[in-house]
Amino acid sequence: MAPGTNEFGNGTRAPRVLIATAREWLSGARLALALHSFGCEVSLLSPANHPARLTGVISQWTHFWQMRPFRSFERALDATQPDSLILADEVVLHYGLLLAGKDNEYGSRLRRLIELTTAGSAALQLARTRFDLLHQARQLQVPVPETERIPTPEDLPRAAAHLGFPLVLKSDGSAGGQGVRIARSIEEAEQFWDKLHRTPSLPRVLKRGLVDGEWMHLRAWTRRLKSAVSAQQWIAGREATSMAMAHKGRLLASVEFEVVQTTESRGPSSVLRVLDDARLRHAMARIVAHLGINGFCGFDFICEPGTGNPLLIEMNTRPTQVSHLSFGKGKDLVAAYVREVLGWRNVEDRPAATNNPFIALFPQELRRDAASSWVKHAWMDVPWDSPALIDFALGTGRKRLSSSLLPARGDA
Repeated sequence: MAPGTNEFGNGTRAPRVLIATAREWLSGARLALALHSFGCEVSLLSPANHPARLTGVISQWTHFWQMRPFRSFERALDATQPDSLILADEVVLHYGLLLAGKDNEYGSRLRRLIELTTAGSAALQLARTRFDLLHQARQLQVPVPETERIPTPEDLPRAAAHLGFPLVLKSDGSAGGQGVRIARSIEEAEQFWDKLHRTPSLPRVLKRGLVDGEWMHLRAWTRRLKSAVSAQQWIAGREATSMAMAHKGRLLASVEFEVVQTTESRGPSSVLRVLDDARLRHAMARIVAHLGINGFCGFDFICEPGTGNPLLIEMNTRPTQVSHLSFGKGKDLVAAYVREVLGWRNVEDRPAATNNPFIALFPQELRRDAASSWVKHAWMDVPWDSPALIDFALGTGRKRLSSSLLPARGDA
């Protein structure tokens, strides 16, 4: 692929993309492969065992050490001199924002990368404050569930009288199912509020660090930081999710999904159904334009029973689990990223990876249920061209999965 106009360089070399991640997710490796397929030079800031290092496409690797996160970022910036930065999980989003707020050379460099290629600092901050996100969305006439701030437990009876039970309690600074509790009584709501609001205990901090490899809660413990809590109306509807690519506040590409199966109640998806929903795109476009987002982003919705109207509940400012895939013209996030954000104008969208509307995520659905019927009826996103990644995915988790569980190659 011949380079086009590259606004970050002189147009004669491949764009240098740095993927930063603290978690050993397979999705990061899949994204690295997709970017490399378009001619990008891909570098990695990650733990030593990250599966992207098995792909053979990483030009430069820097170790991400959570006990010294700022130094890890600084070393990666010096070693790779990236044109573009992808913050691929909440841990590096957290530390990246902190470093970008520093008044030094590295803070300045990181701020520039974040504004140009990683959603932008306003979007990153807003995504971490659940109440403020929904408040701004409502002002943009994007439908959201009724939500209230809960500064003290004494505010819970008022919120419960307005919102009813079950009552959804959420803490700022968390994402997905983390930091969310479903209360069915005032007593339960008070207990959950206390757990969500208080400074994490030292045993919890040590468990998250030693067992899960995440030390970001250590800062909250040492500084006695507390989380803001909000209460949200419970909507007993189906879930929908979306992924998008934006540039200078313009929605370039997007894919919408119905969440068919999750690994746990209201948890991460394991089976998706591709949708074509203008209501979801309209909501995404309004928020993207308002925040001037650049790069990968995603949005989660809950659909009202009866009407099916989607209500926004969360925004992600990072690539999602299937961001590496193409679903055809106008639905290829990686192609849009390389073409518009990185400036290689002659890049074309890839053909759709499958015509099957049902997508079983690998290895998530196999880990949820090794005998899942979706293995036969859905298209499973297995990285057939990278046996090392398949082996890595089958070996993660408490029990190794057998390769005999995989669908036949080419099933679409």
